[in-house]
Amino acid sequence: MNFLTACLIGFNIFIYLNSRHRIPKGNSLKVIFFLLIGKMLFSLRIGFQNNYLIMAEYTITRVLLFLLIFYFLENILSKKFKKFRIFIWSCLGIIYFYNIVTLLILYSPQFYVYLLEESPVFLNIVRTARRVIDLTRIIFIITLFQFFIQRRKVRKKISFSWIAIGITYFVLEFFRELFPKERNLYYFIELMEICYIYWCLVFYIFKIYTENVMRAIRYSIGVTLSYISLFYFKTLTEPAVILGTIIILDFYTNIIEGIMKYKNEAVDKIYNRLCLVRDVKTFEKLLQKEILKNVTLVDVKVKILFDPEEYKEFITEGDDNEIVISKDMIKLEEYSSAYRIEFNENKYIALIFVEEGDTPLTIEEQNFLLDLSNKIGSIVSKIRLDSLYEELI
Repeated sequence: MNFLTACLIGFNIFIYLNSRHRIPKGNSLKVIFFLLIGKMLFSLRIGFQNNYLIMAEYTITRVLLFLLIFYFLENILSKKFKKFRIFIWSCLGIIYFYNIVTLLILYSPQFYVYLLEESPVFLNIVRTARRVIDLTRIIFIITLFQFFIQRRKVRKKISFSWIAIGITYFVLEFFRELFPKERNLYYFIELMEICYIYWCLVFYIFKIYTENVMRAIRYSIGVTLSYISLFYFKTLTEPAVILGTIIILDFYTNIIEGIMKYKNEAVDKIYNRLCLVRDVKTFEKLLQKEILKNVTLVDVKVKILFDPEEYKEFITEGDDNEIVISKDMIKLEEYSSAYRIEFNENKYIALIFVEEGDTPLTIEEQNFLLDLSNKIGSIVSKIRLDSLYEELI
């Protein structure tokens, strides 16, 4: 268990070092990451653990989860759902109250004895609230609600994949109730669940979709399933368990690839229409119209760039390895992100600026924009060359 936890710490640090440049300076996700590492360190079952270390782990976990929920409320959940937000804040208030009581009990056993003798009813209420209302379940409810309000945007082709992900998330979250005797396994699953939540936020908010990301997801799932099958069952004489582990791993690999890799006929149709355009302004207007038709956005601006250094008029700095440009790098304040279009050695031949509004884009919409940006590079390059040629003659 300690070896796996240590490997998990190193694995998360590796992912962070390779993606930290995408997280803006001062963003709370950087603080949350160090709390996540702290949670993992305190999860190591070492010989000299005492009540203070247990209390430190408990406190770090609560702060970590509270910050994750605040980030969800600020960046994922639309502010127009006021009643739902009030419900979430009410649940957080209850959780905050019983966490204070729990910390007092951990710090002072005499306080627990006092409650046990003088206020058993109050203690039972706190126990019930602790068992029913939990921070990770609040995150589960928020993600479920967010998926419900964006369900119409999900392609029917991958609806089964989302259902499978939802069922798996449910099993992870309610594992303690489904399998009450497996306490040691529950703590490991809780740790993995928090890691998944954090990195899903990072990948979703900052639109990080690469082969390394896919590899990281596969490895993390593989470690979890390997632990459950090889270490928890403690025997290799159950071939059905091992075979089932391989099948499940392959199943979820295909599911994640189906969600992350976007394949849609709309991109091909847009590409064919744009091939017929010869004028720069017409191209920009048509592309803006097609994007608004397929993606729920407040505004879109397409700008074809002719000079190699012209992109510096719109963004503060450039990263040749990233297609998506975050808001903190854009000089146009009315837009929330931008997509870079490249062709061969020309890294900045056009930019697509988008304003998302209150509701963030779904993974499908983000992948649509990424796929479109990658595919139309040759058309944009041809229009640029034709326009420059016309100016010369």
